[in-house]
Amino acid sequence: MVYNIWTVLLICGVSQGAFLFTLLFFHKSGQKHANRLLAFLILSVSLLLTEHLLFRFRLSVIDDHRHFISFATPISYLIGPLYYLHAKSLFKERFQFDAKSFPHFLPAILCMINYVPACLHLFGYDLNSNQPILNSRYFIVWFSGYVHMGLFILQTGFYTYLTFRILPNHDEYRKNNHSSNQIIFAGWFKKMTSLMIGLMGIYAAALIFFLLLRYVRGGEIVLVLGLTSIVYTIGYMTLKQPEIFSSPLFRKSAEKYLHSPLSAEQTRVYSERILQYITTEKPYLRHDLKLHELAASLSISTNHLSQILNQEFGMNFSDFVNQYRVKEVQRMFIDPAYNHLTQLAIAHECGFNSKASFNRSFKKITQMTPSQFVKCNQK
Repeated sequence: MVYNIWTVLLICGVSQGAFLFTLLFFHKSGQKHANRLLAFLILSVSLLLTEHLLFRFRLSVIDDHRHFISFATPISYLIGPLYYLHAKSLFKERFQFDAKSFPHFLPAILCMINYVPACLHLFGYDLNSNQPILNSRYFIVWFSGYVHMGLFILQTGFYTYLTFRILPNHDEYRKNNHSSNQIIFAGWFKKMTSLMIGLMGIYAAALIFFLLLRYVRGGEIVLVLGLTSIVYTIGYMTLKQPEIFSSPLFRKSAEKYLHSPLSAEQTRVYSERILQYITTEKPYLRHDLKLHELAASLSISTNHLSQILNQEFGMNFSDFVNQYRVKEVQRMFIDPAYNHLTQLAIAHECGFNSKASFNRSFKKITQMTPSQFVKCNQK
């Protein structure tokens, strides 16, 4: 066995996948269903990487001369459904992972059943033999590796399309004053979906190449790179934006305020009053603005104001106020009339009382630093 860059990448990918699976599966905060679906998505990719690693160590039952199928083939049919269900658990408030989710996993289950005869012969396989165990004798229905690749591309592409349909529009999220967590998740899934599309493009190109030129030994590295990119990207985003995996996107406000005396009509009236007052009076420019002070100005009880901010706007008081402060900062940044002021001076004018809170809020809401925003708008 020769250790090269591909082997090192595989080992790193498998190791990081195992670490992220453990981290997300046992994560106690955030959305349990979303975290665990993401954990199993990472586990599925890691098992595919493991199969390739075993192949390079000559421990797999794969026939490297004629077939591109292995024990991990059924697992490949889990990637699309898990990705879609994970997105649905984040962006659909009433999502429940129950028996209705079972049909999504039927292709993987059927493929697994098809592999039962091969599994029964597994322990009798001779590693030194040139005879492939994965031939038509060991399957209920025989499909070539190319067929499996094509089915995988079609299935995962279909679930990527379904995911696009449920993803919220990022710009609309900003216009409708959704919370920074929701904006972060929307941007995160735009990136992930683009990555999945790129991965399917790599698979499709590899399939065409294999069909036209026949399978070339070492060609599986192209596919491994795509799989590894998913694990590494998720790992990178976990470290860069931990709130993506620890903060619930949709607060269970409906349950929390189930017995609230506020009617739907009162909630609507109060919401309109809040937005009108915020946009006309701009109380967020005050450094020391408190929840009870804003409630008094609106003639709304503190509890009702807190409920409306959580239930209707999807954020707490601090996030609600800071998003308006950040918008005001952005406006002043691009206005030449304020070029003589420093970034910190502008932040102070807009209601922030410290550099740390300003930088933290700006990055959380815009996904870029103040300097990056200024640089982008100078071009």
